[in-house]
Amino acid sequence: MTDHSIAARLADCFRRQLELFNHMIEAHAALPRDPEAPEWTEILRLQTQFSRDLAALEQEFQLLKREWDHTPDIEPNARSQMRELAESARHMTGELARANAANAAQVADMMREAREQWATLQRGKRILRKLRAGEPGDAGFIDRKA
Repeated sequence: MTDHSIAARLADCFRRQLELFNHMIEAHAALPRDPEAPEWTEILRLQTQFSRDLAALEQEFQLLKREWDHTPDIEPNARSQMRELAESARHMTGELARANAANAAQVADMMREAREQWATLQRGKRILRKLRAGEPGDAGFIDRKA
């Protein structure tokens, strides 16, 4: 028979949250360096799914926490188990925060490199514009027959 107590349901919620955190950390580790990599599409899809799953777990947790707070006869070992699971979740959120910070730094580097490439292209475009032959009668016209 399945245990439907508040302790069992809250522990299940914590375990699913920890599992989701593990998947999120794995996805963060696989962030490609190349902005043209096809993996970006999959990463964006995963990020959207992670956001949905995390929001659903947060909503479920809030309901379970409210019930937990209003349940008077929770055994001490169940309280201890919840503290351990909560500590594991807190530790995992720290890992996720570090992974997010590293990914943000990587994306910032990629953006800086893209801006530098854009600036180089713009300089090249200006140089080519200055060197064009022009039309007869223009001030910048170069008579190649002269």
